[in-house]
Amino acid sequence: MSTLLEDVTTPWYSSLFFFPPLQKDLGAWSPWGHFLRRRQQIDNLIYAEISQRRQANDLSCTDILSLLMSARDDNGQQMTDIELRDQLVSLLLLGYETTSFVLGWAFYLIHSAPQVLNKLKQELDTLGEAPNQK
Repeated sequence: MSTLLEDVTTPWYSSLFFFPPLQKDLGAWSPWGHFLRRRQQIDNLIYAEISQRRQANDLSCTDILSLLMSARDDNGQQMTDIELRDQLVSLLLLGYETTSFVLGWAFYLIHSAPQVLNKLKQELDTLGEAPNQK
C-alpha cells in the first residue's frame, strides 16, 4: 500500500491519471500495467480480509473495517464487499492527508484566537478525566 501511495504521488506517475492516452496496459513493466497489477494485489488482500471477517462474524471488534461492516443503511442493508473496499481504500490512501491537514489548520486557528482556546479548555475541563487516564 505504501509503495502504491509513493508511486501515485510522484508527478510523472500521477500524470497517468490525468491523461487517458497514457493509460495503456502494456504489461507489468509499463507504468499503467504496473499500477493495475498493484491495485489488483491490494484489492485481493482487502477482499480476503473482508471475507474472513464476514465468516468470523465477531461483533466485539472495534477496528474501522468491523465498524463499517456493522453499519446499516436506512433499509437495514449492510455494505457490499465493493462498497467496503472503496471505503477502506479512501481511508487508507486519502483519508489521512485530509484529516491531518484539517487538524493542523484547526489547531492553528484555535491557538490564534485566545478566546476560542480558553472556551475550548473550559469545555474540556467539564468532561473530567478519561477512563484510561486514572
